[in-house]
Amino acid sequence: MDLNEFKEEIRASLLHDLAVSEVRTTGATLKEALRLASGELDLPLKRIQFDVIQKGSKGVLGIGKKEWVIVAYPGGEEAKQSEGEGNVAADGLIDAETGLPVDQDGIAIVKCINENVTLCVRPPKGSGAPATYEQVVEKLAKRGVGAFDEAAVKRALKLKENKEIKIGTFVYNPLSDGTLWMEISTDEMEASVGIRHPKAGGRDFIYTEIYQFILSYDIKFGIQKEVIRELAENPVYDKLFVIARGEKAKHGANGYVEYKFDTNKDKAVFNEDDIRINFKAAFNIANVKEGDVLAVYHEPTKGIEGHTVHNRILKAYDGKETQIQVGENVRLSEDKKQAVSLIDGQALLQDGAVSVLPVYYVNGSLSIKTGGNIDFIGSVVINGDVEDGYVVKASKGIQIHGSIGKSEVVSGGDIVVLNGIQTKGEGVVRAGGSVISKFIGNSIVFAEDRVVVSDGIVNSQVNCGGKIICYGKRARIHGGQLRAANSIIAKEIGTAAGTETVLEVGVNPESRERFNFLDNKIKENSKQIENYDLNIAAFEKMIKTKGSLTEEREAAYEDMKTQRDALLEENRVMTDEFIALREEIQSAKGSGEISVENIVYPNVKININTAEYTVRNELKWVTFFREGPMIKMREYSVNKEDLK
Repeated sequence: MDLNEFKEEIRASLLHDLAVSEVRTTGATLKEALRLASGELDLPLKRIQFDVIQKGSKGVLGIGKKEWVIVAYPGGEEAKQSEGEGNVAADGLIDAETGLPVDQDGIAIVKCINENVTLCVRPPKGSGAPATYEQVVEKLAKRGVGAFDEAAVKRALKLKENKEIKIGTFVYNPLSDGTLWMEISTDEMEASVGIRHPKAGGRDFIYTEIYQFILSYDIKFGIQKEVIRELAENPVYDKLFVIARGEKAKHGANGYVEYKFDTNKDKAVFNEDDIRINFKAAFNIANVKEGDVLAVYHEPTKGIEGHTVHNRILKAYDGKETQIQVGENVRLSEDKKQAVSLIDGQALLQDGAVSVLPVYYVNGSLSIKTGGNIDFIGSVVINGDVEDGYVVKASKGIQIHGSIGKSEVVSGGDIVVLNGIQTKGEGVVRAGGSVISKFIGNSIVFAEDRVVVSDGIVNSQVNCGGKIICYGKRARIHGGQLRAANSIIAKEIGTAAGTETVLEVGVNPESRERFNFLDNKIKENSKQIENYDLNIAAFEKMIKTKGSLTEEREAAYEDMKTQRDALLEENRVMTDEFIALREEIQSAKGSGEISVENIVYPNVKININTAEYTVRNELKWVTFFREGPMIKMREYSVNKEDLK
């Protein structure tokens, strides 16, 4: 393409761009006139600029009533975006929410082109102030124009026709022209143009010159033509304005599975308002019927490629496929887009797969009348008590609507007891999740997660890998030993009689027990290894002095070496685990708190990760925490999140 062809192409493009349509509309209100203009131009309000030809008036008692008359044309959206980013302020801006004009002062635009000096007066918008004669004179002085048609200036200011009129001439000096400069962001997603202020005798740039300058930098995509047009019509000097924007690549969304049941295993335990235990929430399970749709697959979407301002393609990635994983008692539909239950039961998400497990119900208390011990793969619901002497085991959750007596209750999930746990030291309650109960008395309880009690924990051994929360109107911890990896929160701890109550936090109780076991076992093995070494040394001395051992002694010698080597290997393995646990315990120093809202009685023993403290005097409203090797106290403080 030669230079003439290039110029012709640019000219044709500009003629097309400049063919801006406009409409004249009338309405009882400005909003109505704008709405009609929006319909006729087929553009949203935010993309419309307008000039007010006649302001409406309600008149007095209907006399003198005038309608609003406006001339509207496209171009508002780009101008508004530009203004928000420091670009050229555009005429006729519309508030996108109210549809009303934004307040804007009138503008007097002075330009020097082709030895002519022109003036264009834009009327104010909203409550803006009109342009003044003094502003025009000031701008003319900056351009070195001393002689001008004062009458023409005053007429333009009065009419506010928003049209360029000639008000004088100037002596053109090419050396005084302003200059254009371009900045392109490093990621090529924005291109900005600025105009250096021309000196006296310099001329302004026209649209085609600015446009050609932009094209000379190989800007091809996202050109903001309205901004360029405004920059040419109303030059703002020594500032950069974004005139082209790239478009980021939009990566496709991955396919995903929408589950039609609650997959959250952690049910709310406390009401937000008064922090009371909500057993109804704890008892809620995802019951489903045969034929219920449990999950729906949503396919991935395609990516949409992006473009830099140089029209370099930015690759977009399509979303990735996935699929519904199904487990027990669930089938996939033929198109593999739905998971459907095959039985009535409890819907669960296990290791990413949708399963339905049957729920074992006991209608009433577990007794001779209702059946024997329970060992069930799934969940168990007992609508009564677990009487003395029974064993209840479930791979999932256990819900008991009464109390637990001298029985063994073991669950791979949560154990929720509506009344209380009173095994009288002859039973045990062990949960792979949390234990939630109204009361725990004279019992041994283990939970890998939390223990939550509303009334009290009395003379019990409670161990958990999370928090022990004893919080309610009658909540208290009296006697026993409570150990939690995280924290203990209670209303009252200890008794006025000084019953020994031991609280430990900061280390997982199971880790602590394993650590102590390994410590003792390694020491025990080491003593046995020493004995073996002495005996083996004695046998080896015999061999050195006598040359050989009897057959019986030889067998004993070899047996001792084998057993010693086995103990050495056992100690090596246990030492590795011991060191790892020791590091875990040491790293937990400083963690763990014990918070008491009301009273802590004397003879309560506090242990926070090996640091110990015995309460000597009655304390109130206190939180115990560890700082360095010491246990310290501060004012009671518990976040609601700590109670969840």
